[in-house]
Amino acid sequence: MPPTIVAHFKDGSDYGVQLRYSREMTPLGTCGALSLLRDQLDEPFFVMNGDILTRLDFGALYRFANPREKELTVVTKEVSVALRFGKVASVGDRITDFGVFR
Repeated sequence: MPPTIVAHFKDGSDYGVQLRYSREMTPLGTCGALSLLRDQLDEPFFVMNGDILTRLDFGALYRFANPREKELTVVTKEVSVALRFGKVASVGDRITDFGVFR
């Protein structure tokens, strides 16, 4: 429903943020739409699925990730029931492996 989302959020200024939209004309896969914005992404930014509901403190996430100057910070949540999306193994705050449940 891209037109509905754009009509509601517009450029984001009503919410104190700057929004840019990227639309795939053909499916590009997970995070594929980011490749359409490659030349415009020159500072830290957040990406998340549109169906995520969270109380995550994005300011705290930025303060955690930014000083580390890494290419990517991934936020996960530990769950007790295996999900079809796969698994992430970590030690402390470092991801050590991504896996897929079979």
